Amino acid sequence: FAATCAHTQTSGLPDMNFGAAGKVFTNLGQSEDIARQVVVLPDAKIVVAGNSYDGEEVALLIARLDSLGAPDPEFGQNGLSRFEKNGFHYFTYTTAIQPDGKILIAGEIRQNFFQRAFVLRLLQNGQPDPDFGFKGFFELDQRAAFRTILVLPDHKILLGGEVSDL
Repeated sequence: FAATCAHTQTSGLPDMNFGAAGKVFTNLGQSEDIARQVVVLPDAKIVVAGNSYDGEEVALLIARLDSLGAPDPEFGQNGLSRFEKNGFHYFTYTTAIQPDGKILIAGEIRQNFFQRAFVLRLLQNGQPDPDFGFKGFFELDQRAAFRTILVLPDHKILLGGEVSDL
């Protein structure tokens, strides 16, 4: 599988100026790359967040494309940021952009019977924000998953989801 992003005209036909015939594929050579969220930034760049499975672990995969679907070289490595931790599985469920352009990605981390909700905040260059949580990550110390995220007018972050061990 390859993570896919498609762009259409208002008529529903492919936008032939975007990617290759209206589509962009991101394949890291892994078993499965899946795009789960797409967010358009004020400058028309596109953030695609998802997961990459290599047969053993599920990593976070975040791409930033320009308005025509080309990888943004100013983001991560050649337009891609990948986050993984040995033995852990990261699942992304929601993405938001803060007014200063920082990217918020939330979901859950799993390992065997271990599960925690997380939020990752990235700087505009695709690197974790060292001023947020622990090295860019905030984890809820409870068996949980964040399923939705909202940036409030005062720039605070509101998260919703599920907890399974109250």
